[in-house]
Amino acid sequence: MARYGNSKFSDAGFPDPAQGMRLANMEPYKADLSAHLGQKLYVEIVDNATSDWGLIFADAFHMYHATEPSEGTVAVDIKPDFDRYRIQNPSFETGDLTGWTIVEGQAFHTGSVSDETSYWAENIPYNQEGEYHLNGWKSAESATGKLRSSTFELGGTGWISFRLGGGKHTDQVYVDVIDADTGKLVARYGNTEFADVNFPNPDQGLRLANMEQYRADLSKYRQESVP
Repeated sequence: MARYGNSKFSDAGFPDPAQGMRLANMEPYKADLSAHLGQKLYVEIVDNATSDWGLIFADAFHMYHATEPSEGTVAVDIKPDFDRYRIQNPSFETGDLTGWTIVEGQAFHTGSVSDETSYWAENIPYNQEGEYHLNGWKSAESATGKLRSSTFELGGTGWISFRLGGGKHTDQVYVDVIDADTGKLVARYGNTEFADVNFPNPDQGLRLANMEQYRADLSKYRQESVP
């Protein structure tokens, strides 16, 4: 919803706060979140820094004021433009391939997105996030192809996450992360959890079309644009 930093930090005037020094000595801030009245929120205090005063001091989080507080610096929302860190239509919630480009082959087409929540007579859940997902059964298993996302800038901690199902042979079916400027392969991930055991019980380890949650650390590639 919002992100605030200590905009008053200053290592000038040492050791006298009266001359503007603002180091570990805290400053009072006030923030206008009136656009979110009635919503349930929580606060996270985040330290992603490792040097150069890369630590934080905090106190006195008061979440109700009948009127605007008379004291405190107005906190400036420094929330980044998250759109540049996202791909378009990441969960296929448009119900189609909006934001995705069919690069080659017949494995993917305009009908590849599905709102089905389970498969086969046993109603095994796909484990999709939201209403839709990319469904490989909408083409013949013999079909091959390549589908490309929109370009994004790797940001935040550098971790990404996604879900995968199917793809028994990870050398043939996989997700590539590619440097958009050079075309260089950054990373390749397959569904390493695929398991055709204990049918039809996912709670006993069955992993077929039911998708698994994955996370990947790409932190060393931060500040690069990748599709």
